[in-house]
Amino acid sequence: MSKIEKGSIDTDEDEQKYKCLCGVHVRVAALIFSIINILFWAAIIALLTKYHVSNKIPLNQHSWFGFGISSIFLITSAFIILGERFNQPWLFIPFLIIDCIKLCLVGFFLIAGFIILLVESGTVIEVRKMLDYAIWSILEEKACRKPHPNLESLKRALKKAWNEITLDTL
Repeated sequence: MSKIEKGSIDTDEDEQKYKCLCGVHVRVAALIFSIINILFWAAIIALLTKYHVSNKIPLNQHSWFGFGISSIFLITSAFIILGERFNQPWLFIPFLIIDCIKLCLVGFFLIAGFIILLVESGTVIEVRKMLDYAIWSILEEKACRKPHPNLESLKRALKKAWNEITLDTL
């Protein structure tokens, strides 16, 4: 069996525990993944640049944020290649940290987008209406047991019934 010996880390190329799901060695997969990441973020930076140059849009704080984030992702992806090339596993850590933050943010925005979608589609509003009807039925049951001679009497009865509803009921 051939060994990949670089520095202090010895990994057996043929041993199954060093293979990815796609069947290649983890080092090869890491290199392929980092190259794809570098190409993707370089394309994003190129597109941002082309957009600003072709439309003669001056760079503002939002533009710099986009360039900065893209550059950070590009650089941390390059650290994977450097870590593999010079057998320095600690160079993988910046990528892992940035990628974890990126995944958390994506998760947050997916959840926020899902909530916005529910609100926009009316699903949340329908639930609120159902709750409003449920509360209204409780108020109606308590406040309208007897007929009221005028509007003020009905208002007082509704306020009294509202104050009698416990938090557990809500």
